[in-house]
Amino acid sequence: MAFTKGTSGNPDGRPPGKNKISRAAKETLLSFVADYIDGGQAQQDWEKMKPRDRWQIIHKLAGILIPRETVQKVNWNNDEIMTDEQLEAEIERLRKVVDG
Repeated sequence: MAFTKGTSGNPDGRPPGKNKISRAAKETLLSFVADYIDGGQAQQDWEKMKPRDRWQIIHKLAGILIPRETVQKVNWNNDEIMTDEQLEAEIERLRKVVDG
């Protein structure tokens, strides 16, 4: 069965806790990185790098770690007066969009 444009077979989204990467894989990766840093190898590798390479790493990490600003476009018809219930429903819909 084909979906109509803009809809999916799972309108509620992925259930909480069902990520693409398993929890065990994340913990393994975090443990590896912690050992790499705590063991001093990260510092030695950092010092061997060229300043340009260091900057590229900082730039890539910043893109991952710093949240991006989201912009929500709203088409609003000023001629249409919303009831309180419609306004509350729209506010709740936008909260869900912003909160993800």
